[in-house]
Amino acid sequence: MKKLAYILVAALAFAACQKEESQKDILVDEGLNTFTFTASVDNNVVDAETKATLSRGGVFSWAESDALKFYDTDGNAYDAVITAVDGEGVATIEVTAAGNPTFYSAIYPAAVAVGKNKVNIEAALAKGPVVVAEVGSGSLTFHHIGSIINIKINDIPAETTKMEIAPAAPAEWNAGIFSFTAGVPDFSGNGGFCYPVVPVTSADSGVDISVPIFAANYAGGFTIKLLNDAGRILYKKTTTKDYDLSGTKLLNMKALTYEAPTKFYVKTTSASGYWDKECVRMIQTGANTYSVQMNCDGGSDIFIFDNYNTDNISEGYLNKGHVDGGNFYEISWNTSTNSGGPNYISSTRDTPFWNGEYPVEVNGMCLSGTFNSWGIDKPFTYNNNMSWVLEGLDIASAGSYAFKIRKTQDAWSYGAGVNSGLGSALYGSLKGDKDAGDASVTLSAGTYNVYLNATSDWYYNIMFEKQ
Repeated sequence: MKKLAYILVAALAFAACQKEESQKDILVDEGLNTFTFTASVDNNVVDAETKATLSRGGVFSWAESDALKFYDTDGNAYDAVITAVDGEGVATIEVTAAGNPTFYSAIYPAAVAVGKNKVNIEAALAKGPVVVAEVGSGSLTFHHIGSIINIKINDIPAETTKMEIAPAAPAEWNAGIFSFTAGVPDFSGNGGFCYPVVPVTSADSGVDISVPIFAANYAGGFTIKLLNDAGRILYKKTTTKDYDLSGTKLLNMKALTYEAPTKFYVKTTSASGYWDKECVRMIQTGANTYSVQMNCDGGSDIFIFDNYNTDNISEGYLNKGHVDGGNFYEISWNTSTNSGGPNYISSTRDTPFWNGEYPVEVNGMCLSGTFNSWGIDKPFTYNNNMSWVLEGLDIASAGSYAFKIRKTQDAWSYGAGVNSGLGSALYGSLKGDKDAGDASVTLSAGTYNVYLNATSDWYYNIMFEKQ
């Protein structure tokens, strides 16, 4: 075997042409494709597989023992390793090969290399910068595949195994195929969908995670997701700003802090589909408990999921239950024990409380109180399976407000009022009795959605949620 030693001169010059600062992020517009590599290493972001880093100032640093892939002109792959980094930012790499191959390209890190002219940033194999070089003489100049986003997230959950970045609106991203023009990689004209996925664990909390992203203009921003091995989204943050990351740019995002999910939903599926519902909101009933009561068909699968997984139910559900009989069930979830599911209550109820005259028509029930002078202009929308929602309740000033649930067009019949005071907890139970006293809730100024669920006979669970 013949050992060939190459000197790696990484001239990555992140010379900032423009800096734009905002409350949410810092965008450093770098007009050049080449950079100057230095030898300093930020140990806070060292990773077992990929130890090179890109600082928020745009300084790239190699690390000894990092792996690369070399390819010859026929597409054969060769393992390579960085054996030394000097004080001038010059790295020495060694590649072992039989014979004397004609090398074509070098790709760093090795984990993303899938061919002599292709990289894959969807594989969740490595985080950090991705650079490629045309192999000619012993002196190599590496170039970034596009742009880099530095993301810092505090308190990353222990379950986390990867982070994904997806555009707010689908667009054709570069599929990772490149060619060299005068030694510089050209990614143009290779359309395809490619979403950056990098390995992330709780050990990455509070440090910069450098994510390579293909050069593009990301109109409408993108969504950052933390996921576990099963594909459940543990945290999601969506930006709405346009980001022009065409060319070679470094985007330093403002630090994020993990927030646990706060909204929980139920989806039911069955062969008949008669009672099936897609996204029924569970109502908070205690500090850590949530519930909804509803009809389910016989042979129903019942999924409980949170607000991070409304578009990812098949992989992101918290609990999957099953019922064989078509009945009325309470479906619950406890965030402190991560447990819950369906429990039988009674036979099905075609109308709330088995009352055939109950006003379930469009705008049949409304929220009436001191916030709207006891009017009927705040109607609920009924989902035909024991749940209602009222969106857009505007509260002009903070205070305690009296209210009732009532039939919209028939005075105070079918009213529901006081059972327990909601106060500032914003959730509680109402007694479905037209003679019940007024309920009350303490609200700050703002806009609310109000959720209502008919539960055991002539009681409702209600929840006010500030938007």
